[in-house]
Amino acid sequence: MAEVDSIVGHIETQKKLGTDRGELIAEHAKSLLHTFSKLNGIELDTVNAVSDHINHTGVWDLTQLAAFKACLRAASNRGMQTMYIQDALVQTDWDMLCAHPKIGVMDMYNIVAMRMHRYGLICPDSVTLARAGAIVETCRGPLPQRCAFKIGTILKKLN
Repeated sequence: MAEVDSIVGHIETQKKLGTDRGELIAEHAKSLLHTFSKLNGIELDTVNAVSDHINHTGVWDLTQLAAFKACLRAASNRGMQTMYIQDALVQTDWDMLCAHPKIGVMDMYNIVAMRMHRYGLICPDSVTLARAGAIVETCRGPLPQRCAFKIGTILKKLN
């Protein structure tokens, strides 16, 4: 956390000297992500404390905060998790996902993300994220009558 405070102090100092704040923040975000990617085996409580501390600095945007949190969670004792999300979605989820003109794409992603969260999925692996993305991308397009078949075909291609 001391390193985060040091970086935030440096950003504020450089801002006062006229340096482009956005460019400076982006550079330091990459640096922090690089540092976090080298971590391994840290406790989940530590991950949450560092994530909260980074959030409270008020420097980083939502995308950067999400990247920091994902990188920190990947470094925790909890490994990447795999899930066959298509099997975990219940009928009400599918009904909402297939009602595309009535709901937006972000709502669709939220439906899938909430179902993963309800199953305790905190740190999904890339295959699980690809499956979730394929489901949303298929449901957001023009749906044929055999939506489940089309989703199944796309998911088989991912394997």
